[in-house]
Amino acid sequence: MKSKTVFFTLLLLTSITLNGQQAKVAPMQPSQQITTESTLDQQDKIKQLQEENQKLREDLDKLEKEVDIYREDVREKSSDISTTIALWAVLITTIVTIITTALGVLFPYLMNKGIYAKINKVSDGLGKEISNAKNSADQANNAAKNAEAKAKNAKISQLYAEAYTEKDLSKSLERLDEIIQMDSKEYVAYNLRGIVKKDLGKLREALKDFIELTKQDPQDSMGYHHTAATFALLGDYSSALDYINTAISKDGNNKVLYKERGNICFRLKKIKDAIVDYNNAIRLDNNYSEGYFCRALARYYDNDKANSLSDYIKAIELDSNNADAYYNRGILYYEQNNLNNALDDYSKAIKLDEELALLYHNCGIMKNAEFEYKMAEANFKKEKEYKLKVAKAYYNRGIANDDLNQLNDALNDFSLAIKHNPEMSEAFCYRAIVHYKLGYLIKAKEDYNQAMQLNPLLKVSYSSIPYPKLKPKGIRIFDEVKNVPE
Repeated sequence: MKSKTVFFTLLLLTSITLNGQQAKVAPMQPSQQITTESTLDQQDKIKQLQEENQKLREDLDKLEKEVDIYREDVREKSSDISTTIALWAVLITTIVTIITTALGVLFPYLMNKGIYAKINKVSDGLGKEISNAKNSADQANNAAKNAEAKAKNAKISQLYAEAYTEKDLSKSLERLDEIIQMDSKEYVAYNLRGIVKKDLGKLREALKDFIELTKQDPQDSMGYHHTAATFALLGDYSSALDYINTAISKDGNNKVLYKERGNICFRLKKIKDAIVDYNNAIRLDNNYSEGYFCRALARYYDNDKANSLSDYIKAIELDSNNADAYYNRGILYYEQNNLNNALDDYSKAIKLDEELALLYHNCGIMKNAEFEYKMAEANFKKEKEYKLKVAKAYYNRGIANDDLNQLNDALNDFSLAIKHNPEMSEAFCYRAIVHYKLGYLIKAKEDYNQAMQLNPLLKVSYSSIPYPKLKPKGIRIFDEVKNVPE
């Protein structure tokens, strides 16, 4: 505070009006003695003013101490601003209210002292502290979100790894379900889950996942491709064609898409359209074995046998392990009466398919021993599929041996065909013919009766028609579509 002299001078200059009259103090002369009544009266008033001024001074000292207390309180509270933002808001309101009340009484004094400006400065400081605290809180919140996102991504990566390595497809499916529950926009999970569902035979459910892919990324051909293939497996080739057309519009340089559309057109009996698509697939990759194989098949049904044979030769040149290519080329050789080449191709097809059938059989046994029964069942199912293919190859080779009058070889082939497919009525019928020629009439009759039991539509009689004419119609060669994905 300024000196007491200045203080008293200020109070005298701003003296208080008492009883509606302002006190008048005459200048005192050094040698003058105050004896008059007026002078005594003024002295009393001055004394009264001094007493009141003393009281005001004490009140102001108290108020100043209170302000110092509030300032100290503000400083203490500022240190905790990052965690008590809401409390500061209440505190500031309280301080401002108290100070405003005090200012109403002591405004001139406070203005002289600059306290009002200091309070504003403190308030500004508190506002900055609050802003900094909010920024810190936002940063902490963002850090927490980032940590949560990293933990989520780590968990999803772990589930992917488990889904990939899981031997049981059902458990793999559970992992993929969990990923999609965590993130409904996880594109790869929908793709993998659709594939697993398809492998498990859940085609309708797989279709939903593949359609979801087309919604999440309408520009990616993969979702449309998978959807088309699944519709084809369900026998809905029209819908399959719509989706494969869209896939090609997204990726016009994909040889597999053209080949797949060719297969769908083939199923819709649009043979020439299929050939055009196979041509496009081969144009994109001149060493595309599967493209040549499919075009060979289409050309066969388009009655272009010469070019069909050329395509089969090229397909086998590019992939010598394609059993179906050997099988189908054997049919062409047989039709050209090139029986020895037909025998060779059927033998190669049998060897390759028997190896695969044995491979799936052994895998099935191994999975069964490991208590992975679903995987074992899937392997045994594949074994059966290959055994049926082997049965047809044996059957066709038996016919070729029969035409070459190699009857014992023919008899053995038909017996092997029946071993691989006990319900193959055609093999029983043809073996009956061979038995008849070899003079085994009882066996011939047994086989014939079995053939009629399995297929009553076989309108032949081994007893009333001479052997050379006893050949079932429409079952001589199994030349149906093979290895064209549905």
